[in-house]
Amino acid sequence: MPSSRNRRSRLALTAAIVLTACLGGCAAGSLTTGRTPEPVPTGSVDTPAPTPSPTETGLPTATRSQDAAVDPRCVREFPQHARVITEAELEGRPDLWPAVPDFAVLCWTEWENEYTQVGWYATDSGVGSAAVYRHYEHALLGIGVTGRASTDEGEILTGTVPPQHSFWVLAPRDHYRVTWSFDGEYAD
Repeated sequence: MPSSRNRRSRLALTAAIVLTACLGGCAAGSLTTGRTPEPVPTGSVDTPAPTPSPTETGLPTATRSQDAAVDPRCVREFPQHARVITEAELEGRPDLWPAVPDFAVLCWTEWENEYTQVGWYATDSGVGSAAVYRHYEHALLGIGVTGRASTDEGEILTGTVPPQHSFWVLAPRDHYRVTWSFDGEYAD
């Protein structure tokens, strides 16, 4: 078994080789970008070089989430958490989970623990629990098992989505939360 000094030396040597290859490739231009390098201008030293566009430099341009505005429903219901968010941030949600209803928008998410994620949604004004629960009950037909239960916070929609998720939805007026837990083995 090699000593830790030998491993560190080999790691440093490997890192140096990779760094040299990357810098050499970047200098050559075509190795990493597929473009041929442009000639260096030979004009006056006082003449400023033109500023390349992000496309010319290979730098990313603004993404949709940077350009998009925060949905006003999120600002109304969750002003302290309002931001642009995508469904891709719901890593704890089952793959078969239905689409968000047209009257709602995802506003923010949080993890309660390593197995439980919560998605917070704002709805159009006046939308209550009946519309939210009806949407998910119908959308989950044939996918999961649903039911309603009474809690201290009010009625919830709860159930399972195979193979390993349970969920519950609490929907007071104008917003709702969906809690997904990766917590067991559920039959199809």
